[in-house]
Amino acid sequence: FIQVAPSGRYFQFEDGTPAKFWGVNLTAGAVLTSPERAEQLAERLARLGCNVVRFHHLDSWANPIIDYDHPDGTTQHLNPESMRLLDKAVFELKRRGIYVVLDPWVQRCFKPADGVADYGKLGQRGNFNLHPYVYFDDRMQELIQKQWQQVWTHTNEFTGVAYKDEPACVMTEVINEGLFGGLDGVKQEHYRKEVLDLYDAWAKETGGVPTEKTTIFSENFGENNLKFFSHLHRRFYRKSHEFFRGLGVRIPINATNWGHFTWIMVSQTELDFMDSHHYYGGDRIGPGHGLGGLWLSHPPDLPGTPFGKIAGFALPDKPLKSSECGNNPPKTYRAAYQLGLAAVAGLQGWDSITGYAYSQSGSPGDRLSPYEWETDPASVASLAVGALVFRRGDVAPAKQTVAFELPEEEVWTLRWEDGGAKQYWNTAGFNCAIEEHRVVVCPPGTSADSLTPVRTLNVESAFAYEHPNTELASDTGELWRDWRLGVGKIDTPRTQAAYGKLGESGTSHQTRDCTFQINTPFAVAALSSLTSDPIVDSSKLLLTAVARAENTGMAFNLARTRIVDQGRAPVIAEPVVGTVRFRTSAGSLVLYPLQVDGTRASGVRVPVEDGLATVELGERHRTIFYEIEPQSD
Repeated sequence: FIQVAPSGRYFQFEDGTPAKFWGVNLTAGAVLTSPERAEQLAERLARLGCNVVRFHHLDSWANPIIDYDHPDGTTQHLNPESMRLLDKAVFELKRRGIYVVLDPWVQRCFKPADGVADYGKLGQRGNFNLHPYVYFDDRMQELIQKQWQQVWTHTNEFTGVAYKDEPACVMTEVINEGLFGGLDGVKQEHYRKEVLDLYDAWAKETGGVPTEKTTIFSENFGENNLKFFSHLHRRFYRKSHEFFRGLGVRIPINATNWGHFTWIMVSQTELDFMDSHHYYGGDRIGPGHGLGGLWLSHPPDLPGTPFGKIAGFALPDKPLKSSECGNNPPKTYRAAYQLGLAAVAGLQGWDSITGYAYSQSGSPGDRLSPYEWETDPASVASLAVGALVFRRGDVAPAKQTVAFELPEEEVWTLRWEDGGAKQYWNTAGFNCAIEEHRVVVCPPGTSADSLTPVRTLNVESAFAYEHPNTELASDTGELWRDWRLGVGKIDTPRTQAAYGKLGESGTSHQTRDCTFQINTPFAVAALSSLTSDPIVDSSKLLLTAVARAENTGMAFNLARTRIVDQGRAPVIAEPVVGTVRFRTSAGSLVLYPLQVDGTRASGVRVPVEDGLATVELGERHRTIFYEIEPQSD
């Protein structure tokens, strides 16, 4: 089983072995379709290097695990056929060494027979229909707990193991995207009375504003109100955690995975680990809304930074996960993001990354689809190389730590002005530090002294920070980027890469063993050892070369800020043209382009002269992946 290490810092197996997880989300629309689809997805994800899958929307729109048509008129029964398909998916993933994150509810809805007071959304399945009511309503919480009990005590038909006793299940959460920033939407008298009773008890215990003077339904700000909202958060999370443990669920459990303001993040800190969703849009740095920008070009002082929202949840004594993240189709420069995230996550020592989403469909598509990577060469390439970088620990952890201190008054301050420019995870000092050192956030009651930080920041100093140039480099010497050029490098013994506006930069880019001379304006070029040896001595290498990917005939406006025609099948990948040279101890090498079905095309001899191999990339190979091996006698 997975557990939190005694230090609280990371996940480990019961025998003490540290655990890292890299993978994707699969929704019910993908995994609760057919046994054949479960096998197909498990096999493909194993080949791509994933070792974890987070199930999502299991109670939502496609074959939900809830029987919404049960004869008794309630939503209090599981759907046997959907549970059988869930069992099959877990079984197929487990067979291939892939763990699962089991989060059984996200779009739960109710019917009148459930005995839930009408909140205006009964029978409507939506991400946030139960928010904020489930945080305080006893009947909703009772029904959610009943669902948890049914799922976690269910015995998998194929493994013979109940989910609470299944070590392939590695973690779970109380609530997905806990969208509760205030009570202004609560209009029904029944729910207002519930809240006021809770408020009255809280105010008397803590010395809060008297109930007759409270503004909790009209003001989503002010220290008194935010402290009460935080109380409701913590009360719900604590109660849920105790229920899980009472069922015999022994894996790590977190509260939720969203936090628009500091007080919401801090309200989640009592459970076993932290989690932060982040979709990098890049809309502030062009080409514009909808198609986004390149994360490597993003200045650290602009909001919406590539990794700030994740790092903002990094505490000294908690593992950190991002259960949803990505730079999804049709974003123009998405091929660079997941690889960059893998590298930064390795530097930071983060624990689990599951991109959203590999698939939401019952069969593979034939065109690009938002929030689906399965048919996207750009996303698949970044996912595969990222698996090598993150799971193997190719990028070493940072040598030094930067501490960010959150005093009590900062917790109750809403940094909404100027697009949240002074929200700490948007500040220049905080975001520069992410790519240089390990970053740790110290909430009230946590001292930074034990971290022996090389630098300690607060909101004011992080906001005022001015970087001396446009380059950022890790203290390990393995990561570098220049946001003026829009170019970055990963330079480790087993993975070396250049990515970003390589052709546009007009120059070659060197790592310790490689030279990347790429002509394609934007591209990702990465060379990885597929053995435990460094690139120079490896007997099997993977060369990944990917740029943009679009549907055939996809059309844009002149500024390429929006799509005017989605196009048709098939998805086409822009060829990466250029030269990759690398040092090798092999006397002769052969390059095998991998075809779209994963098989090898005919080998091409790679010239090796004075220990330097030269690979010419071009459109003739029609691939994004190449395997390189010594020539056999």
